[in-house]
Amino acid sequence: MTWDPSKYGGITTLHIPSDQIWRPDLVLYNNAAGDPDITVFTGALVAYDGSVLWQPPAIYKSFCPIDVTWFPYDSQSCEMKFGAWSYTGYYVDLKQLPQGQAVNGTDKYGQDVETMENGMDLSFFYR
Repeated sequence: MTWDPSKYGGITTLHIPSDQIWRPDLVLYNNAAGDPDITVFTGALVAYDGSVLWQPPAIYKSFCPIDVTWFPYDSQSCEMKFGAWSYTGYYVDLKQLPQGQAVNGTDKYGQDVETMENGMDLSFFYR
């Protein structure tokens, strides 16, 4: 869905109930506890350029092996594998925010944003 804001009174965003639009069925594949599905469906913010911001609240728990060989001077890394359950990567492409967008303040949707650390490695597997 896209529109020209100048033709609609300068409206650049719409708040829409998320059950009124298509949402990918995202899950944490290496879930360690509880239901891996998103169970609370909050509103989505749709921008005139077709981009959609949907941030359902969630708490994720994943198993992460810990190596304490160099404790207390070590660092740990935890893999959390997210994906769509019924769509391949050809249809749902999860991406990290570009470094330029990882800011503290307000994003283009008017939402308050605070980025603690922005880091993600992408790997692809298609069948």
